Amino acid sequence: MKFKEKFIDKYSKLTDFEEYKESVVRNFARKSIRINTLDYTIKEVKKSLERDGWLLRQIPWCRTGFFIEHSTGRRDIGNTKQHKKGMFFSQGAPSMIPSLLMNISGKAKVLDMCAAPGGKTHHLACLMNNKGYLLANEPNNFRKRILKLNLERCGVENVAFDSQNGEDYTNNEKFDAILIDAPCTGSGLIKGKIARTKKLLREWNPKITTKYAKKQRWMLEAAIKHLRKHGRIVYSTCSMEPEEDELLVDDFIKDHDDLSSIEGRSMVAQFAKPLVNKIANPTLKEAYTSEISNICDLDFSKLLSGEDRYQPNKSLQKEEVKKTPNSVIRKSVLGVFTALIQHPKLAKDRVFDLIRKDSRFLFLNDVRNFYKDNPEAVPSILFEKIENEKIKNLFGEALVSEIKLSVDDAKSMIEDCISLISKTEKDREEILKEKYNMQEITSAEKRELQQHILKKASMTEEDQILLKNLSSK
Repeated sequence: MKFKEKFIDKYSKLTDFEEYKESVVRNFARKSIRINTLDYTIKEVKKSLERDGWLLRQIPWCRTGFFIEHSTGRRDIGNTKQHKKGMFFSQGAPSMIPSLLMNISGKAKVLDMCAAPGGKTHHLACLMNNKGYLLANEPNNFRKRILKLNLERCGVENVAFDSQNGEDYTNNEKFDAILIDAPCTGSGLIKGKIARTKKLLREWNPKITTKYAKKQRWMLEAAIKHLRKHGRIVYSTCSMEPEEDELLVDDFIKDHDDLSSIEGRSMVAQFAKPLVNKIANPTLKEAYTSEISNICDLDFSKLLSGEDRYQPNKSLQKEEVKKTPNSVIRKSVLGVFTALIQHPKLAKDRVFDLIRKDSRFLFLNDVRNFYKDNPEAVPSILFEKIENEKIKNLFGEALVSEIKLSVDDAKSMIEDCISLISKTEKDREEILKEKYNMQEITSAEKRELQQHILKKASMTEEDQILLKNLSSK
C-alpha cells in the first residue's frame, strides 16, 4: 500500500504512523445495519435474518443498530429479501451517532442539509416516529433519486425534498435542528486493501483538505442562519483531518457563541458538559473545566457534578484578583504557551535567549525547542510529553484558551511575557527577602532564597547573617 510523503508526514504527527499503517492494512469496516422501526419491530427483523443464517450483535451506542455477518461468510446483506422489503437500512455503525445527537422528537422541524443516500435521514424519521417535518436537501440529481428510493423503500412519510448547495443554502424557514453530514476528504474511510482505500490515498493532498474545509465552514455559516433560538446543529464528517473537524468547529464556535448574556453562557456550558465528561485525562479535564468556568463566568465543576445549574461563579465576580508575583509569572507563562500553540513558528524568536541558563523557566526553552523542531506538530503531542503537573496544567489551559491571536499580537505577547519573566527573575531575591521579613515565606521559598545567596560571587555581611538564619530555622 503506497502512502504519499506528505500524508506520512502529517499522520506521523497525528498518530503513531506505524501503528496506524498496520491498522489500515489489516482492518476492514464491519458490516452493520439499523432496523427500520417505522414498519417493523427489532424482534421480528432479528428473527427473520437469523433464520437465514445472519448473526447479529448489538451496536453499543444505537438501540436499533447491529453488526452483522453470515455463518457462511457472505457479505451481500443488500441482496436479501429483508433489505428489499425495507426491514433495515444498511449503514456504518459510526454513521448512526450524528442522528442520535440531534436529540429530537416528533414535534420538531428538522433539516438534513446533505441527505443522500438517506441513512441519517431515515434514522431521523425513525427518531421522529414519522411525525413533525423533515426536509432532506440534496443538490445532485442522481444522488437525490437514490435518496428518494431509499426513503420510499423504508416508508418515510414526514419528509420533503430540496435541491440546494449546502454552502449557499437559502430559504425562509427556521429549524429546530440541522444535521450537516458534510462532504469531506473521506480519510476516515481508509481501511483495508480495497479499491476505495487506494483511490482515497491516491487523491489525498493538503490542497483538497483546505478546499473541503472552506466548503464545510460555508455550510455551517449557512446553517446557523436557519436555526431557531435554542436550536441545535450537529456537524459530522468521515474525515480524520483536524482542519475538517475539531479545528474548524472550534473556530466556528468561537465566532458565534453568545457569551454576552447569562443565557448564552449557560447554553455554552450545557453544550460543553457531556463533551468534557468524556475526557479521560484528569489534567486536561481540569484545564477545560477551569477555562470554561472563566469563559462562562460560572462554576463549571459544579455543573459537571450535577450540583448546580446556571449559577454564576460568585467567587469570580466578587473576588478581586491580587497581582502577586506568582500570578504575574503564571500569566506570563500562560501567555507564552498560548502564543506558541497558535503560532509555532515564533519559536525562532530571539527573545527566548533572555532566559538564563540557571533560570526556573528553562522549561519554556524546552517548549520552544520542540516547536522549532516540529513547527507543524499537534499541541496534544507536546502536552503528553510534559511531566511536571503544574506546567502541564498551564499548557492545558493555553490549549483550550478562547483568546485568538494574530501573528503580530502573538509575537508581542511572547516578547512582553519573557521580558517580564526575566525581570521578575532578577527581582526574585528581593521579593523573597521581603516575604522572609514579613514571616510569610514557605520552606520551598527559603531554599530558593538560600540558592540565590549562595550563587553570589561575594556575599555581604547582611547576606551571611540571612543565610545563617535561613539554615537554622
